[in-house]
Formats: sequence, structure tokens, C-alpha cells
Amino acid sequence: MERPDAILVTMSKDDVKEWGGLFTLDRFFNMHYTSESEMTFWYRIGKSFPKHQQLLYVYIVIHNIIRWRFNFVSFEDCSDGVTLYKNNKPSFQKGKYVVMTGPAVRRCDIPFKGFQGFRYSPIIY
Repeated sequence: MERPDAILVTMSKDDVKEWGGLFTLDRFFNMHYTSESEMTFWYRIGKSFPKHQQLLYVYIVIHNIIRWRFNFVSFEDCSDGVTLYKNNKPSFQKGKYVVMTGPAVRRCDIPFKGFQGFRYSPIIY
């Protein structure tokens, strides 16, 4: 793959649980990441950034299914820490993050085994 168009990241079962479950997470994405929204969603991707950083999309894998597609914004190194919010609760976090924005596009019919870190991908949908 010369230049990937996207990356895939897996949201862990613990992260889904922290959001209040899959239904709550789906509802949050549907409500806040519309085409008119300027909100960003930050998700920790591991210890290193992808070599290719000119991407179009970020796909989120949940329970071994590609469930969401977001527009890619940037990668952010928050080694010193940043305050992020889950369910309107502040949480001080450190790490490397992918920053995404809407519109969030939901699909639930593409199986993909979960993994740690990220994977490069062509456009899936």
C-alpha cells in the first residue's frame, strides 16, 4: 500500500464500558458528530504515530465489527497530559491520540478482528 487513505483503531471493551455501553456510545456519536458539528473526538492509539499522516478517515472497530467512520483531523502527542471528557466527566490522560470529527457514519455489517494500536486501510465505505 503506497499511501493509505485511512487507519483503523479498535475501541476496547473497557472503553465501551466507560462510555456507558454500546447503546450510549452510539447515541452520543449520533447526537454530537453530525455534518454540522465542529466537535472533535480524541482516541488514544498507542505508543507511536502512523508514518503516513495525510489521511481521510478513521474507522473504529468495536466488538470485531467496523462500526464507525470519522473524518481524520490530526495526531496529537499528549505525553504531558490533557484533560478529556467521557460522558461529561473530566479525565486527565497521557498518550498519543488520533483526533477525529464528524460526520460520524455508522455501519455494523463489516467484520474485522480487533487489535491493539492502528492499522492502515484503503477507503472501506
